[in-house]
Amino acid sequence: MNNDLKVFRRSFFNWPGLIFLVLFVSIGVSGQTALTWEQLAQVTFQEVDQENAGAVFARAQFSKSLLKREGQDVFIIGYLLPLDVRGNAYALSASPFAACFFCGKSGPETVMELEFAKKESWFAIDQLVMVHGKIRFNPDNPERLYYILQQAAVMERMDK
Repeated sequence: MNNDLKVFRRSFFNWPGLIFLVLFVSIGVSGQTALTWEQLAQVTFQEVDQENAGAVFARAQFSKSLLKREGQDVFIIGYLLPLDVRGNAYALSASPFAACFFCGKSGPETVMELEFAKKESWFAIDQLVMVHGKIRFNPDNPERLYYILQQAAVMERMDK
């Protein structure tokens, strides 16, 4: 081993170097955990009559492991689906638009409603992104999707 490498190892891998390394790594990690579409598929649906509407609604029954994630800061990768750009309404899908839930080719567990922390307007349909926010579950409000990501923000555009 050459002398320069020995000096580097001695100086960096002492207490100050170790403290620096731990701080550097901890600053880069904000406590968010990955959430996958496979995890979100851990849900079953039970048809229930909707009072006064004369319609049937599929009530979601989330797995216990999924319910433990309620309110956690998470990140997930998916395809953006602008629903109403002026109204800042977007969904995230496990599949591109042509194969997503809205086209009847997937289940409702493959889409997530996004509530952005600040208004976004640059998104294109089917843009692959990594998004983070707080995960919320909506088992029985038929006016919203079953999964809602609150305080959402795009971490990275994956298809640059």
